[in-house]
This record gives sequence, C-alpha cells and structure tokens, in this order.
Amino acid sequence: MTSRTPATASGAPCRSPERSGRCPAVGAPAAESSTAPSPGYRQAERQAARLLKKAARQNTHDGRVWAQRVVAGHDVIAVEDFKPKFLAKSDMARKAADSTVGALSGR
Repeated sequence: MTSRTPATASGAPCRSPERSGRCPAVGAPAAESSTAPSPGYRQAERQAARLLKKAARQNTHDGRVWAQRVVAGHDVIAVEDFKPKFLAKSDMARKAADSTVGALSGR
C-alpha cells in the first residue's frame, strides 16, 4: 500500500505539506507569518525605547556637567583640531603618532 503523503524532490516525505497537498519547492522561502505583534510585545518595545532615550539624555547631561566643571576649574583652555589621517598609513607610523599625542596631552 502506497502512502498518500507528498514527497520532496529527494523523495523524502514532506514534513509540513501545504493545503494543496504538495510540498514547497526545494529552496523555496518559508511562508511568512502574517500575525501582528502582540500587545505585550509592543509595550515591551515602547518600554525599551523609553529606557534608551532616557540613557541617551543622561549621557548628554553628564557630558555637559563634566564640561562645565572642566571650564570652571581652568583659567585657559586650548582647543586643537588635530586630524592625523596622514600618520595612520602604517602600523609603525600609527604607534609613533599615538605616543606623540599621548606625550603632548600629558603636559
């Protein structure tokens, strides 16, 4: 007696035949789920977004407070626009540039 279960191209029985009774083609994408996210999932998404936003605001505030403390504690502040693109062409040049920048910032 032969089985009425549809088979794949390799001859193996299909594990989840579609309603038509045929197996999907080999390598065909699986049917996408058309269900909407649950209310709990949406609530968790909103909660995570709020927490990320809060953390970003805290980081911004802490940076501004730190900058105010630095400005208040120093008489003169020098700002340097240093772009060492030309120094990073090789590992040796990059290491030399890093050590020079470290020596200059340690003064």
